[in-house]
Amino acid sequence: MSVMVVSIAKNGRMVLPAEARKALGLDDASQLRVEVTDDGVQITTPRQALMRARERIKNLVPSERSLSTEVIDDRQEEVAQEGIVE
Repeated sequence: MSVMVVSIAKNGRMVLPAEARKALGLDDASQLRVEVTDDGVQITTPRQALMRARERIKNLVPSERSLSTEVIDDRQEEVAQEGIVE
């Protein structure tokens, strides 16, 4: 991990140094996620945010439990109760 200092222009834009863009695999079409916290600002790629969320869920949900299966089962039960034909 490296620390970089960037400047912010009058219009609020900042330039992410080439070294950082390369390390994150960013190109001209890339997007970043900016989160303002009590401690400051955290800038991550959407992929990094997804991986962190998956890790948090993995730590909370037992491996033998499938949340997607539960959602599908719940939806099928709702459909059956409403008499909706899919």
